[in-house]
Amino acid sequence: MTAHRAPVREPGGVLRAARGFGASLGRLSRVCGPIFALGWYGMIFAISSQRTGIAAGPIGGGWILNTGHSFLFGLLALWLLIALPRRAGWPLLQAKSVALVMGLVLVLAVLDELHQGSVPTRHMSATDVLTDLTGAACVVWICAYTASAAAGERGLRIRLGLCFAACFAAGGLATIAEQAAP
Repeated sequence: MTAHRAPVREPGGVLRAARGFGASLGRLSRVCGPIFALGWYGMIFAISSQRTGIAAGPIGGGWILNTGHSFLFGLLALWLLIALPRRAGWPLLQAKSVALVMGLVLVLAVLDELHQGSVPTRHMSATDVLTDLTGAACVVWICAYTASAAAGERGLRIRLGLCFAACFAAGGLATIAEQAAP
């Protein structure tokens, strides 16, 4: 006779993040966060130094390029989050630490736009900064949700979808602003 076993319940919050990609990030030393952020920003700077040859269009070209800002600065925020104090390997997202990360992303986004203003075929854009901050805020929001005890796969999928839509909308706004500018 075999014993009946209750279904194994998946642990919530921080413990769920202790697998896969989340586990890899959680094992990184906090010192790696600023190092990765600096390297990532160096790559952003190098990309911003390139002339663009992509023609702006309603869906392609400019919109895709502008939406890409959210990805680049979202990952920058992730690298900065790695530097924060942790509980069970996951960053502790408190008001001060979130403000610090978002403030650093804002400063770096503005510096990136100032730099782009000096590159032929590129220009400065406040809406690009908005797109950068949208990507960073989405990463912070998803990390905070993942660490919560209420985190679940369905909630994560919903948040990922909402973040994708927000980033795509911010990229569209940046594209419309570019086309409207003289």
